[in-house]
Amino acid sequence: MARNGQWERVEPHLYRLKHQTPEGEWTTRYYVRFQDWKGVNRSFPAGTDLRGARSKKKLLLGENERRVDFDKGKVERLTFHRWADRYVDLAAGKRTLDRDVQLLKVLRAEFGSLPLEEITYARIKEFALRLKQTPVSQRPDRPQALATCNRKLALLRHVLRLAWKEGVLEKLPAVELFQEDNERDRVLAEEEFTQLYEEAAPTLKPILICAWETGMRRGEIVLLTWPQVNLKENLITLTGRRRVIPLSQRLRETLLAVREARGKITDIQQRVFLSARGKPFARPAAVREAFINAVERAKLEDVHFHDLRRSFVTRKVTEGWDRDYVKAITGHRTDKVFARYNKPSLETLRAVVEGAPRTSVVKRLSNSPGRETATVLSA
Repeated sequence: MARNGQWERVEPHLYRLKHQTPEGEWTTRYYVRFQDWKGVNRSFPAGTDLRGARSKKKLLLGENERRVDFDKGKVERLTFHRWADRYVDLAAGKRTLDRDVQLLKVLRAEFGSLPLEEITYARIKEFALRLKQTPVSQRPDRPQALATCNRKLALLRHVLRLAWKEGVLEKLPAVELFQEDNERDRVLAEEEFTQLYEEAAPTLKPILICAWETGMRRGEIVLLTWPQVNLKENLITLTGRRRVIPLSQRLRETLLAVREARGKITDIQQRVFLSARGKPFARPAAVREAFINAVERAKLEDVHFHDLRRSFVTRKVTEGWDRDYVKAITGHRTDKVFARYNKPSLETLRAVVEGAPRTSVVKRLSNSPGRETATVLSA
């Protein structure tokens, strides 16, 4: 069976490719692939129906035997500009489409007029090196962060790979990302979070509580809608890779206050958190300025919004909760990535070495299957 993004040979010269659309639906497409009488490798889209694909294959192979020039009549080759437009149409409904459109501006400036087949590994490598040396607009003395460069390169790789899957690009050039060394270990103590919360703007306060109590990402919080919140069952359900997050009492009270202040919800898809103007945030980064201002007023050093996620993980692991349970809440899929978020404090490490008493939470299953009880024990 064809796996996502991999060719599967159905019969001589006929292949199928399975891939997922931006809406999450699985699609199987057929392609006729052969070397023509000129010695050029050809790949022709043949639709999603096997019978129709076989007819298309028979037609194309017949034309090849008659030495039909498959390049005849091509007025112009598909440029990156035109394919980028097509990509935006294909990605309609994608959660990060607005960000992709912004990043595409940089890629269009570099590759826009080039035919897709002229975007080679060498050209991409030159672009990556220039990108790395380009200064930040607000700080001319500071080069682009590697993570910022990688977001643009990753989108380029994705766009070109989609062109290859659709059969409009015969050879897929390699797009190499920079090796990032961006691991952070900043964890906020409860006192620091209290300082931050007290100095935050009113619209930012409930967002901070949500991040602190769940470890959710900024984008997940800002784009949260009321249908994803079940105040009766005390749950938040995130779509995509489905994730269920229980509400703490503190977060439940916060959400109830937000709902009460909002009044009657007329639009079922209305966002939970709104800007000071009472409108949905245009994008997750829109809360960045408010967060930076709160950090400055609280006189905290080196604090990013994502540090709240790391703080949640570290706090729960330090309390003694099973790492797999914490991973289920935060949505981390691998232990390697999860380990980057678990940053025990120096005091915790000293307590381990010195055997200092601490309170830990030990989980055990009750006699009723599927239910858990928590017992607090002193070490």
